Amino acid sequence: DGFRNNVSELRTQIDPNNPDPGQIMRVVFGTINEWRDESRGLADTLMNDLRGLLNEDQLQDWGPYNRKLFRLKYLKNGQLPGENLDLLSDVRELGLAEEQMAELRPLLEEYEQQLDSALRKREDYMQRSQSELIEAIQEENYQTGLDVAARQVEMRKGVRNVNEQYTRTIASSLPTDVGPEFLSRIRTRTYPRVYRRTPAERAFDAAMKIEDLDLSTQEAVSELQQAYLIELESFNDRLVRLIRNQKPLEIQFKVEQAVARLSRKATERFVDESRAEFTKRSEISGRYMDQLKAVLTPEQFASLPGARRWIEPEPGTIAAAKKRALRAKTSLPPEKGGPELSRGNTAKEDD
Repeated sequence: DGFRNNVSELRTQIDPNNPDPGQIMRVVFGTINEWRDESRGLADTLMNDLRGLLNEDQLQDWGPYNRKLFRLKYLKNGQLPGENLDLLSDVRELGLAEEQMAELRPLLEEYEQQLDSALRKREDYMQRSQSELIEAIQEENYQTGLDVAARQVEMRKGVRNVNEQYTRTIASSLPTDVGPEFLSRIRTRTYPRVYRRTPAERAFDAAMKIEDLDLSTQEAVSELQQAYLIELESFNDRLVRLIRNQKPLEIQFKVEQAVARLSRKATERFVDESRAEFTKRSEISGRYMDQLKAVLTPEQFASLPGARRWIEPEPGTIAAAKKRALRAKTSLPPEKGGPELSRGNTAKEDD
């Protein structure tokens, strides 16, 4: 309640005639710092009191219990792909037999401890660095803010790296019929934009279920589907590497732009390189859909889900005009407002 009252009084500490960003941040962060120290003391007192109520048998479970509480509170604050994963929950969702879980338990305990260590390092630095940021703002020493942001990203990478390492290790320790499913689930959760099913995948699946296909056409569709999936998998691996390397840079870029605003310098927009790559992936889908269109009859192809996006509209129609306008827009270079930088970009991606 005291913290809420302090927050409601923040407005009175800011000069409405001169709303200096540095002053605002000093007031806000100063209040948050005070509350952080006080809330930590409250939490420590509560946990010590709770621990004092346990018997000897219950105390043996205190370590895993405390680590789980910490994960539940802080793991969700991850910003990098894979940083907020809890592989323990993902393994439980597999529904393994008790004997299989017993074999995995030492590895899972090792993972839990490694994740807890990396997570505590991250949170400890995140909280300590707030004071450095406030001091840097007060002294207008913005380079310190940039250094802190870079260090914070390194702490985030530490958590992400633990999850990446143990994803592979756990998958290799699972039964052969379960490991690939586990990997697929983790990669879809980590990079949902990359691994959710594309319209072309859905179209191929529907094409294989057309009832009146003759054998030769079925074989042709199947060969096209397999070729597409192989090329798609290779391209998705490339996309994952790009996004994995780009996300830390994006986090630091946002801090750099905040520093630029405080310094009253011109700001820029972050160029998301993955946008152009998703457009290329869409072009791969279009190429295979053109081949599928040549294998099926016009009626069969038109019956596929989403087929309209690959069918040229009749010349002179409104749909044809819209398609020409879209192509013209997405072909512009970035400096002319093309898909990388234009705020209102409407370039279609596979997903």
